[in-house]
Amino acid sequence: MPRRLQRCVIHIGTEKTGTSSIQQFLAANRRKLAAEGVLYPRYTGARQGSQWGFVAAVADDVWRTGIGARLGIHSEHVRTRFAERFKSGIDEEVRRFRKGQTLLISCEHFHSRLVTRAMILKLKDLLDNWVREYQIIVYFRRQDRVAISKYSTALKTGYTNPAILHAFNTNQLPYYYNYSAIYENWAEVFGASVMRAGLFERSEFIQGDLIKDFCDKANLRLTGQLRQGRANESLSERGVEVFRRLNKHWPQAIEGSRNPVRDALVNVLSKLYNGKNYPVSRWEAEAFFNQFRDCNEKLACQAFPGRDRPLFSCNFDDYPVEQPWRN
Repeated sequence: MPRRLQRCVIHIGTEKTGTSSIQQFLAANRRKLAAEGVLYPRYTGARQGSQWGFVAAVADDVWRTGIGARLGIHSEHVRTRFAERFKSGIDEEVRRFRKGQTLLISCEHFHSRLVTRAMILKLKDLLDNWVREYQIIVYFRRQDRVAISKYSTALKTGYTNPAILHAFNTNQLPYYYNYSAIYENWAEVFGASVMRAGLFERSEFIQGDLIKDFCDKANLRLTGQLRQGRANESLSERGVEVFRRLNKHWPQAIEGSRNPVRDALVNVLSKLYNGKNYPVSRWEAEAFFNQFRDCNEKLACQAFPGRDRPLFSCNFDDYPVEQPWRN
């Protein structure tokens, strides 16, 4: 029978809300967190800190995703073996963690890959092996800004001309951007009382600091912890053009494996050309965002009751008036 901790803090993203910065902060402070009674597991989260293993163990058809490829999972049979090893690995970490009472896990793919209540329930069933109670932390960002950030990520990944904004049937919104549905699914499985939601806007953070805000929500001490710069930032206008041109010549993989030379170049160029880009016009961004007004209003009632102003700014002045030229 594995040891059970008192609580589990689950940071579920969403994607493009500073998750990499939070995870790198947590990974850099594993020992200090452990001294305070908080276990941030190393199993599949040793480098940058994102706990992909929890997603891979419970998500449907994970072998068809980039997570499966990164973890060497290419079939259900392999995933079953991975899940068994993963559970044993976390069992061992929890067993060796004798003084603490909190398990903390963070993965942006909780948002993007666990898209049904059934999958979220499988995660809870897995975590019930090690913990008694839960706290869920989630941040939400204005949908058009998420789409622009995804565009930068797609370019870094190797796409030469990725899509930016889409038109959707407002009666059947994509789950990725349907924040009300996301919140509802997690609240249904874990309970509305354990949900801690925030907005990904500097003005909404405690002292304008995302890490301070996250630590407050997770009841973590920040004093004395190592701080790092922001991670996985978007590309500047020049960076977008550099990646669009060079992606035509850089192979994403060599003989079925990731191209390490390209990965190294991506890291260098991402730091050199970080910044902001606005590849769509003001009216395109606003039209995209308007598709989600109803679900955002519903989210406000669910997660931010009593708030007397809209969740997201309606100012789109940072976008160009005319549609930018793209070849």
